[in-house]
Amino acid sequence: MAVDKTVLFAPVQVSNGAGTVLFTLAAAPSNLKFAGGVIRFANTTAGAVTISAYVGTVADGNSFVKGKAVPANDYLDVAVPRMAASGLVTAVAGAATSITASHIAGDIYS
Repeated sequence: MAVDKTVLFAPVQVSNGAGTVLFTLAAAPSNLKFAGGVIRFANTTAGAVTISAYVGTVADGNSFVKGKAVPANDYLDVAVPRMAASGLVTAVAGAATSITASHIAGDIYS
């Protein structure tokens, strides 16, 4: 079993529209898995802002964080569910240019 300890994505501001795809696992090899993931959502504004995150597309059935308020100038660390090859993580902020997402932990296994 190989383990890839790469940074999955650079810090990125999360949009408040259709959502921001934070990262997508490759489709091949088909035995890829992502586990132990943690994402930090940092609020860089003077007011509370909500964050929602999904494994897959933006849909309630894919949500692992739904409408969680991140206090002003604070952060929320969130565990990401395990994913298989071609899996992706999408996030939606309650306000534009307010939440920055950063990869904190998580490994890709094959």
